[in-house]
Amino acid sequence: MLDPHSNVIHIENIDQYNLYFHQPTLHPMVSVADLSKADLSLFKPTDFGMYCVVLMDADFGELVLRGSCMRYRSGTIFTMKPGDVVTMNLDSSIHPRGWMIAFRPEMVENTGLGRDFYMFNYFDYEVFEALELTEPERRVIINCYQNINAELHAPNDELTGHMLRLGIGLLLSYCRRYYDRQFDTRKLKNSDL
Repeated sequence: MLDPHSNVIHIENIDQYNLYFHQPTLHPMVSVADLSKADLSLFKPTDFGMYCVVLMDADFGELVLRGSCMRYRSGTIFTMKPGDVVTMNLDSSIHPRGWMIAFRPEMVENTGLGRDFYMFNYFDYEVFEALELTEPERRVIINCYQNINAELHAPNDELTGHMLRLGIGLLLSYCRRYYDRQFDTRKLKNSDL
C-alpha cells in the first residue's frame, strides 16, 4: 500500500479503501464513504487507483491535486481518476465532512456507462475548475450518494451491478449538468464585464 520510494499510499482495491473509512466492503468494485469517519492518514499523498467523486461539506484544508493547491468551500465537488495523487493539508481546527464514492474502472468497462464515459471529461479538470454546487444541487447530489449507498446495502441479486451503474451514471450526469451550468454562468459574468 505505501510506496517506500515516494511516500504515496496506493489504494489497490475497495477493501483497502473501506479500511480508511472503518466500514465493511459491501461490493468489490464500488463504495460510498462518509468523510467524517475517515482515518486521517487517508489525507496523506494517496493514489486511489479508482474513479472518485468527492463532495466536500466543510472547508477542512487545502487540496493538492495534479500539482495545484486549492481551498474549497462547503458544497464543492472535485473528481479523481486512477493515477491521480491527492493530498489534503488539513486544518486541525475543522473536522472533515462530506461524501466520497469510489468505483473501479472495471465497473464501467464494456457497459453502456463505459460507452458514455467520454461525457464526463471533468475527471481531467484542474483543481480550480471544481464544481461549486447551489444548495438545491447539493441536495440532489447527496440524494445520489444515498441511493447508491442504499443499493450497496440491499440484498445482492442479478440486478445489483446494473443498479449501481445506473446510480453512478446518474451522479456523473448531474455533475456534468451542474458543470455546464457553472461554465455558462462564468461566461455570462465575463461577458458582462
